[in-house]
Amino acid sequence: MVNAKHTIGSGIRVSGQISGTGDLEIAGHCAGSVQVEGAVQVAEGAVVEAPVQASSLAIAGVLVGDAQVSGRVTLAATARVVGDVRAGSIVIHDGAAMRGRIETVGAPAPATKTKPARAAAPPKPAPVEAKADDEPGEPDAAEPEAPAPTKSTARRTTRKKK
Repeated sequence: MVNAKHTIGSGIRVSGQISGTGDLEIAGHCAGSVQVEGAVQVAEGAVVEAPVQASSLAIAGVLVGDAQVSGRVTLAATARVVGDVRAGSIVIHDGAAMRGRIETVGAPAPATKTKPARAAAPPKPAPVEAKADDEPGEPDAAEPEAPAPTKSTARRTTRKKK
């Protein structure tokens, strides 16, 4: 069966409940409610003052009302929306304007296994630069000479962590 496409032309004004199966293109003015088992397209220059329920929704005109869509909602650059949008996904092109809430209700994200974080390594000491008046091999009077490593400290510093 071919999915029928129905059109409300640019010179048409409809008030009341619009419902049915198939795709619907709105180029005129609608007020009331729109419930379609198919795609709804609000053309540039069209005005829809109604809540909309559909399988997908493409808006290039004006929608004043909430939208509940099982698939994708697309707001073209010329779209103006005042109302909440709940959809499987949403695409908003640069230039579109919307005032309301957006909720995407797609499939939940798969659970991921994460490894526990390792403890950070202690910071390494900054290297000490020799001053122009220091003689090689002579300790600086202001800096005490470091003790020579013992067997136990030398062993600890050469072990690799697992």
